[in-house]
Amino acid sequence: MAEQSSTTSPENPLTASVERLRRELDHWLEVAWQQGERALDKIGVRA
Repeated sequence: MAEQSSTTSPENPLTASVERLRRELDHWLEVAWQQGERALDKIGVRA
């Protein structure tokens, strides 16, 4: 029986590239979210 691949060992280079891109986008989304929260805190808008 063939071993199933996991996200840590992608099947092919395309899968690896897509996973890397997804992680990078997740990172930048988190950074943008944090910066937005800080900006709202500074102007006192955040609830």
